[in-house]
Amino acid sequence: MKKEYDFSSGERGAVIKTPPGKTRITIRLDNDLIEWFRQRVHEAGGGSYQNFINTALREYMQSNSESLADTLRIVVREELARYRKVERKTDAGAKQHIYTDTSVIGGCLDPQFQEASNQLIQLFTSGKAILVLSDLTLLELDEAPEEVKVVLSRIPESYREDIELTEEASDLARLYIQEGVINETKWIDAQHIALATLSGVDVLVSWNFKHIVNLERIRGYNSVNLKAGYSPLEIRTPREVADYDD
Repeated sequence: MKKEYDFSSGERGAVIKTPPGKTRITIRLDNDLIEWFRQRVHEAGGGSYQNFINTALREYMQSNSESLADTLRIVVREELARYRKVERKTDAGAKQHIYTDTSVIGGCLDPQFQEASNQLIQLFTSGKAILVLSDLTLLELDEAPEEVKVVLSRIPESYREDIELTEEASDLARLYIQEGVINETKWIDAQHIALATLSGVDVLVSWNFKHIVNLERIRGYNSVNLKAGYSPLEIRTPREVADYDD
């Protein structure tokens, strides 16, 4: 053995070079999944469980190309939903993000609903929660009386998040209709549900008992959400979300 070695002409890289057509990556797999592949390789007399995983993925890809694409879309949707929630909690100190529809804004002036509606608005004005407002809601409020529009002016912009209708939201709304959860004549309501689902809010609040805050429909919306790879949506009335003094 030499006392010193000259590494000045050495190159960085893996000790064992990756064969042509292969790419070295680092992924996280569930422990039980890895153990299953290791056990199958052991039972077969030995070998590389990583090669076995590669072979299994290739066989699945070749025989289930369409279903694989659907699976990937579902996984991506689930990860995006988790990311949105984590991002919001990080940025806003874990404050609740509450999707609020037009009925709640108008409810601030309705004797039957004004107490809970105003309590909810107070959550936003005080910064205890973030108001998530869609362009659909703003469009509906354009035709509302001026005193209803004034309600929004009470909420600082720093405690408000505006979101826009997307093609993906429209596609999800169509799924609700196709699955018979809601009638096509209630297209706007379906879009509200879809927007709230995609935006990853903590809860949607509404006074629309017939088409939104309705147990049977809530189950239907969330059944479609799960099948399409989206997270379930929490749907409540302002009474269940408002901050009441003890």
